[in-house]
Amino acid sequence: MTARRAIQIAVGLMLLSACGGGGASAFLGTYSNTGTDSWSGCAVPPASESGSATLVVVAGPSSNQITTEQQGCNLNWTVSGDTATLISGQTCTGTTNGTAWTLTYASGTWALSGSTLTGTATGSQVFENTSGAETCTLSQSGTATPSAQ
Repeated sequence: MTARRAIQIAVGLMLLSACGGGGASAFLGTYSNTGTDSWSGCAVPPASESGSATLVVVAGPSSNQITTEQQGCNLNWTVSGDTATLISGQTCTGTTNGTAWTLTYASGTWALSGSTLTGTATGSQVFENTSGAETCTLSQSGTATPSAQ
């Protein structure tokens, strides 16, 4: 291979990555996230609930990872191209209407198309109240668009 050919290949690869090869940096920013949480296998929450919140995506602990920050829950994701995959086993905790809960994530993805993120996640959520603990299966889906700066 000639030096000229090597330079042509290197320039081509740089252009390809700049034109949409994705990567962790493509996900970074502040988004308006609208989504739905659906529970099954329990009686504590309603069957489903929709809402919106601010989603902040920052650089993760390594170069191919991102961290999402939403409503006090920070999650790490591994990025490959235009897809971020949730690192399973992460937990979030909180209290809603006096009921404490712990959510353990099993799986999830964010797909980047243009500047829009479309995602799903699943896990188990334990609700604890005076009646005891109840474990539910949770499915989440959402669409996030860049927030106006």
